[in-house]
Amino acid sequence: MVVRDRQQAQVIGLLPKQTRPLDWWHRPKGELEEAIASTIVSALAYTSVERRQLDMPAELDCLGRLLADLLSARNVWLSYSRRHAAYRLWSDYLPQSVDCRRVVRLVDKLRDAGLVEHCQGYRTTSGDGFQSKLRALPSLISLFTPKLCLDTEGDPSAPLVIVKDENGNPCTTTNPNDLATAVEKVGKLRERMRTFTIETPAQPGRQELRQIFSSAELDKHGRYYGWWQNLTEDERLAIKLDGEDVVELDFAQNHPSILYNQLGLSVPDNAYSVPKLPDHMTSDEQRDLAKETFGRMLNSKSETKTRQAVGQELHSKSLAHHIIDTLLQIHWPLVEAGKFWKGIGNDLMRKDAQVAEEVMTWAMWKRIPMLPVHDSFIVPRSYEAEIRQQMNLSYHAYLGVFPVIRTKPN
Repeated sequence: MVVRDRQQAQVIGLLPKQTRPLDWWHRPKGELEEAIASTIVSALAYTSVERRQLDMPAELDCLGRLLADLLSARNVWLSYSRRHAAYRLWSDYLPQSVDCRRVVRLVDKLRDAGLVEHCQGYRTTSGDGFQSKLRALPSLISLFTPKLCLDTEGDPSAPLVIVKDENGNPCTTTNPNDLATAVEKVGKLRERMRTFTIETPAQPGRQELRQIFSSAELDKHGRYYGWWQNLTEDERLAIKLDGEDVVELDFAQNHPSILYNQLGLSVPDNAYSVPKLPDHMTSDEQRDLAKETFGRMLNSKSETKTRQAVGQELHSKSLAHHIIDTLLQIHWPLVEAGKFWKGIGNDLMRKDAQVAEEVMTWAMWKRIPMLPVHDSFIVPRSYEAEIRQQMNLSYHAYLGVFPVIRTKPN
């Protein structure tokens, strides 16, 4: 199925839900790898001519990485590209076996064998990426035992640091020494994560921490990412670290707090409170919508384009204007200070990433299990008070004020 416009994508359910990108640095191991080589390859019915023409070791490696993600993220739509340009652009950050022609061939074989559900079309809420998506069907999952489906691992040669330009494309850094320092630092944090156990019902615990910058100078963004950030809040809180239940400690209203502190003001309690949103949305969904819109107002350099994009996603220009106008009224000091529509979001992310890095480094030396989620942390419940204190100290050290820290669940 090929989807050519947003309206059709909405009708068949491709919008507004976000998919998760395929993780090509996640691979099968042990019995799962053997089962894929014997069971799936025969199911895909390679002809003798294909076997002679194809680079079969690379074919099997790419297939294994694809299936490792499909089997461990059951019922989750995984997005990928069918455009050669995307693979050429990101070649430095992909395993050698992953190229466009091979990926498309393997996905189509899995689809034709009735093992995956597949759609071509828009995947993002803004409709700005003509991507494709797929997910495992029961026919694929049934070929393996539940234990085998989780027999996967992160590839130790996965990139530790990714550098993008302001358009989101990979670029070469102008600060190679700073990049080397960042790679060493992320490597140490990742190795520390490999020493504690992560249990989750959602997918296997792969310690694949990486850092992403959004400028060649390494002075923007710089947040840390891992597979756990793709889980829902409930799924994250179901994680066990070293066998212990967890809480998530969060810097409340972080970016508004940073901006108001810069102006010597206190952040409003209702930073993300927008009334008269659709009744079918829960209070959490309403808050998330307002928070996401606020972030876009900081990231974007065009008020007109932001209003248009939000209106298209919500299928209501009036609702988009209501949300944005209400946020502008709530945050009139930021309006007067010229903080919106200036593209400062990546600068704010750099600040909260530095705070997060300080907290993570402290936890590493204290040998406390921790998973970062941008500006919050999943931690064992027994360490809550100790980590909360360190979050206060790190935040104050970088930003000069003490934060408000929330605990999830309350």
